[in-house]
Amino acid sequence: GLFAIGGLSALTSLDAITTIEHIINLPLNWSGISSYISPDKPKMDSIFAPVNDNIVIVMSLSKIYWPSQGINTIGDWNPYDGYKVKTTAPCQISLSGTPVANRTLSLTSGWNLMPVLSESQVSCTDIFNPLADTLIISKQVSGSGIYWPSQGINTLINLMPGEAYYSLLTDECSITFPENGGRNH
Repeated sequence: GLFAIGGLSALTSLDAITTIEHIINLPLNWSGISSYISPDKPKMDSIFAPVNDNIVIVMSLSKIYWPSQGINTIGDWNPYDGYKVKTTAPCQISLSGTPVANRTLSLTSGWNLMPVLSESQVSCTDIFNPLADTLIISKQVSGSGIYWPSQGINTLINLMPGEAYYSLLTDECSITFPENGGRNH
């Protein structure tokens, strides 16, 4: 907030941190979600509380948040994880916080549930070309979008903020998301 020093106003250091809100739409049934936000209130319970009646389960590759059973092995939302969610009705969650400073994502050999660390859409070819043959396939969690370079298939086109994608790799590697999707809008 503002405070006065001898009649002058000065901004406290907290005002320098820009808090933004990322609203993520959850369609009916399964979807893949992620966020480029590091949430101020990262507990899964806090993030999903307003829509818990519509949430069946939220899963990372190895952990779950299952509100009806009181199970939360995920604990806190991690922007470097993608999540798979099952809903009983369309709803939205809102993450409030600061954008991640580090947009480099480490991926492992095998299947990954990959988040999108960008506030705007990013071209699959821009993101995946540097991986060459390391990336076998990337696909939507629910939906028909597929990026399969060895077969010349790209019905995914762009990775969308707020979504998560299954990506199969032959080896561990990292990808770096550009700020603002790498394009001037």
